[in-house]
Amino acid sequence: MGLRGSPLTIKPILLYSRYSRVEYSSWRNWGDGLNVDSEASRISSELESLSRSLEFPIVVKPVSAVSSVGEVEGVLSDVDSSDVVVLYAAGGWIEHIRVIASRRPTLVFIRHRSGQYYLWHEIIHARFIRMNVNDEPSQPWLSYDDVIVDDYGELAIRLRALYALKNIEGLRIISIGGVGGWEVGGKAAELAGRFGDWT
Repeated sequence: MGLRGSPLTIKPILLYSRYSRVEYSSWRNWGDGLNVDSEASRISSELESLSRSLEFPIVVKPVSAVSSVGEVEGVLSDVDSSDVVVLYAAGGWIEHIRVIASRRPTLVFIRHRSGQYYLWHEIIHARFIRMNVNDEPSQPWLSYDDVIVDDYGELAIRLRALYALKNIEGLRIISIGGVGGWEVGGKAAELAGRFGDWT
């Protein structure tokens, strides 16, 4: 039985880097050589296939390919009118991800073995999640659970959770016999209170 509710609106963004060759120098990061148009088309096709496999409705906006802060800022109105961003982090840098992830829930999809290698597969842990400062997440926007490597099944799990949150927010929920939960006991209603009105 399919889930019913308002569709989850997804904004896919392909973040990549532009490089200029510099003789006798290291002038590009891992993952260079990406054919941006081909990768954007592949992402659209993969998300369309994912959409058909889900038991809940999603709306997928067109893929935006960005490589500078200015280009990122150019798609923020699309970001702001979406429920979640799926960021394909092929390249770019910290400030690009921060601008996006600080505005909307963001899931980062990284290719390791499913196609052209993405730079952020190698650096997202240290450079963004830990911000090079300690062993724990050091910024409020992304955690380890927000990063998906190669696996659209994992992406579907996270989208399903976000769909549920969107469609339960603001609802009144009646519990007969009290509210409880694993490991939280009587705190279940308090912990869930920000998503609905528990009676």
